[in-house]
Parts: sequence; C-alpha cells; structure tokens
Amino acid sequence: MLWVNSIGLRRPGATVADASRVITKIRQYLAGPTRINSNMHAVTPLVIPFHHLRWVRRVNAWLVGRYVRAQARRSE
Repeated sequence: MLWVNSIGLRRPGATVADASRVITKIRQYLAGPTRINSNMHAVTPLVIPFHHLRWVRRVNAWLVGRYVRAQARRSE
C-alpha cells in the first residue's frame, strides 16, 4: 500500500517558514519511500509551485503520475 503525502497547492512566499517547507519536501522526495509498517509506504511527490499556470499544472500532473506509479510498482 502506498500513501501519497500532500503536494501543497499554495504558492510559497519569500519567508523562512516557506523556505523550510520547501527544503523539507525536497528532502522527503530525495529520501524516497518511508516505510510506515510492513505493508505501507509513504512518498512525497515533488511539484513545481506555480499552480496558477496551466502548463505547470500539466507538467505537475505528468510528474506526479509518473513518480507515484513508479513508487507503487516498487512497493508491491
């Protein structure tokens, strides 16, 4: 089983808190799946934060779909 963490849809600001969130998300993405228990893993997809742009939403949908499918195959 695979749990997909929230990608977050709010545009980040130029604040320390938002920078910290971005760094945390990148670290979680790079770490790969986290084992929750014997049959469950959690993953954090990485997305481009400018969701108000149509082309970014399309790229993000492709990126997230590709990443989640690949991680689901690995966790089987």
